[in-house]
Amino acid sequence: MKCAALCIAVMITVGAADNCMKAGDAWPMQLKKTLTALVCDDGTSEGESCGNCCETTPGTCAALKDKNTKCDEKTGSDETKYSVEAVAATYIEKCCTAKQTCKAADICVKAGMKDKTNAATLMGRKMKVHASEVRTCCDDNPLTCFGGQAAATTASKGCDAAKQEIDKTKYATTVSADYSDFKAKCCIAKASPVKCSVACPAATHVKKANYANITKPGPTALMASECCDDKPGTCKVASGTGKCKAKRTTDKSKNGKAALADGTDYDANCCIDKFTCAAFKTATTGGTLGAASRANTQEASTAMLLLMLSILGGSLAQGK
Repeated sequence: MKCAALCIAVMITVGAADNCMKAGDAWPMQLKKTLTALVCDDGTSEGESCGNCCETTPGTCAALKDKNTKCDEKTGSDETKYSVEAVAATYIEKCCTAKQTCKAADICVKAGMKDKTNAATLMGRKMKVHASEVRTCCDDNPLTCFGGQAAATTASKGCDAAKQEIDKTKYATTVSADYSDFKAKCCIAKASPVKCSVACPAATHVKKANYANITKPGPTALMASECCDDKPGTCKVASGTGKCKAKRTTDKSKNGKAALADGTDYDANCCIDKFTCAAFKTATTGGTLGAASRANTQEASTAMLLLMLSILGGSLAQGK
């Protein structure tokens, strides 16, 4: 019977741990010990709405990071080590990894720039250099489409401002020192302005009054948010004045449902009960896992449960 108790405990732990795992990273989470009266942010256990049902697993690199424990200037927090056990004294050793150098990141040439002379020793703010840190790692290269814009314009060999613009896909293209080939290599015709053509969702939106006259520089099409207004007399509009009662939240699937502008019927027509943490604990779908990650974890959990049940069945058969 000892095995029976152990198997049941493992099964409960496996199921509960799944729903507190975060989507897209390795941040270790576990259910809070007391779930009474705790609710998720909305009416479902999907997405990250039930994060307040969980807490960072104690004794891990992630838990120390939560307490603002920091790596030194030459190392950065390594997300692949978030689940590693550590204490404050061993944080740098166990949780941090040497920062990537600007030279190793190789972000300059792609941006139409060149490595700083000391790029081999320069580092970014975090473990890996981000593409946005070009000014940290790179100097302008006047012999590329990106770096030569000002000089080409000064030499009257740049793009025709009225009809042309720099082709951003050609930033790294090299040009001659006299910029005689700049226009041919780096410039493209400006895109024609675009107008509203998007269909406004009939249940929740209507066309803006000036829909036919709205334009912006192309080529990117205008979005519904730029061409459409919220439909009057719906939950979407009433959300500005209405409120949900305690432990209830706006149900976005009801955005197109009728509701008074003064919000008096908002709770009844537009809200839903929040998902409770107690229900989240035993939810077979949802949690803070993304769909693919959740499927993989649930599959692993199912395998574990089948194994435990097999062991349990064998133990009971033997009278142990």
